[in-house]
Amino acid sequence: MVAYIFTRVFVELFRFVPFFAVYIISDIIQFILFNVFGYRKKVIFKNLHIVFPEKTEDEIQKIAKGFYQNFTDLLLETIKGFSISEKEILRRYKVLNAQVLDKYYNQGKSVISLAGHYANWEWGIILGKVLKHETKVIYKPLSNNKINTYMKLNRERFGINMIPMKETNSAFVETNKPFTVFLVADQSPSSYGKAIWIDFLGQETACIHGPEAYSRKMGSPVVFYKIKRVKRGFYTLEIIELTNKPNKLKNGELTKLYMNLLENNIKEKPADWLWSHKRWKYKQENGEIVPSSVY
Repeated sequence: MVAYIFTRVFVELFRFVPFFAVYIISDIIQFILFNVFGYRKKVIFKNLHIVFPEKTEDEIQKIAKGFYQNFTDLLLETIKGFSISEKEILRRYKVLNAQVLDKYYNQGKSVISLAGHYANWEWGIILGKVLKHETKVIYKPLSNNKINTYMKLNRERFGINMIPMKETNSAFVETNKPFTVFLVADQSPSSYGKAIWIDFLGQETACIHGPEAYSRKMGSPVVFYKIKRVKRGFYTLEIIELTNKPNKLKNGELTKLYMNLLENNIKEKPADWLWSHKRWKYKQENGEIVPSSVY
């Protein structure tokens, strides 16, 4: 209960913090995380070194510092998102080509939408006000039930439907209205036995199998959300079609298309991806999945 009350009070107080002050606070937190606590610093630098072996130490250092700024901006923008007005978030988060999905809505087709842990994916909560499709977002619930319920209701105020990961199957049940299921799909799989292995950022990478499985089951078109930070606190989301005939693709081809687009997105501005996870903990060796030596 104490944590819930603290969260409610903190979110409400943050409502009155102007955006210029949000980024002053972000800079302070970024400095502390990087220079004092070294939050996941070894993992971040290891990931950057294996992905960009051609870059100098100064270049790696610059990307790492950019990551920390992106990370703290995302953290505070997420908190600010709990109280931001519809008008303000629409001003700051522009969907460039919603008509890509509109044509499928007009055809009565549901769509699977994939994004990565890149820039600010959290403000995708506004898609419920932008898209004609009902927008369902798969998320991982918090362990505190009261805080989770509060956060869920808050995120849903712009018209999206938050679906817990354990109920993912229910998100793909056809309804009277076409829907899009929004998945941030670049995380490590929970089951490596079912993983689809792709060359991603020059590394053998295990990817979740869900998007391919559900797109084939439903025969749904699949799109990629390319998110870009235009400047601090302002983003664009471009919708890129991956396929409208998933059943005609070979196994792994859809995942490769998605991961290749995400890779291109990352290479445009590496600092905006989430480098703090041990993304390459496992590898394939003689048909078996074994721990890698990366970490």
